Amino acid sequence: QLDRVAFVVPAGGMGERLGYSGVKFGLPAEMTTETQVLQVYAAYILAFERLSLERTGRAVKLPIAFMVSHDTRPGIEALLRDHDNFGLAADQVTLPQ
Repeated sequence: QLDRVAFVVPAGGMGERLGYSGVKFGLPAEMTTETQVLQVYAAYILAFERLSLERTGRAVKLPIAFMVSHDTRPGIEALLRDHDNFGLAADQVTLPQ
């Protein structure tokens, strides 16, 4: 059934209230490894893709849409670019505004 799944995530805005100058997706999700929030989402998707391959023998590429605003688009694009989409293929990531 995973071949019918897609993920949609609201971008969460800017981190100014938290004393952070970038988008909230760039903040650490936890302090031990300082893994960024956006990287956590990508890791979950990649884990589901691996699980599907292990259980069915079929590779799936799960699409994800990060819902962005005019303010968050540049920061999220930069995070994705600077981290090679956190392992996701470019064609599985969209940024609707």
